[in-house]
Formats: sequence, C-alpha cells, structure tokens
Amino acid sequence: MKEEKVDLLISIDQRTNIELKTYLAQQGSEQGDLASFVEDAVKWRMFSLNLAEIRKGFVDLSVEEIETLVADALASTQNS
Repeated sequence: MKEEKVDLLISIDQRTNIELKTYLAQQGSEQGDLASFVEDAVKWRMFSLNLAEIRKGFVDLSVEEIETLVADALASTQNS
C-alpha cells in the first residue's frame, strides 16, 4: 500500500540549497529525488533524536545490565 504524500513548504539557507542541488545533479537526479532526499533526511534525524532520548533512559545502567537487557530482548524475539 502506497503512503499518501503531502506538500511541505520549507525554507533553507541558499548555500545549503545550492550544495544539495549540486550534489543531486552530480548523482544524475530525476524528478522527485529532492523530495525523497528530504524525506530520508527527516527520517534519519527523527531516528537520531529518538535514539538519544532512549539512551538517556539507560544512562544509570551498568554495561552488564544493558547486556542482560539486550540478551533478553534477543531471546524473546527468537522465541516468538
């Protein structure tokens, strides 16, 4: 199932705009590549922010406690 697309109006620095369009042109970009690039960048930024937030929740745990949590999580996925 294809996701619905929405229009988004953004403003970026002129230098960033030129660098991005130059990069895409060097890659042989086609129509829609700019939108795909921006969407991927937003997804990666959201992932990074979420990961940083998750890491804050584990700051007080020891390495051994984290390794146990990871091992338990892996085991639970293998048993599913």
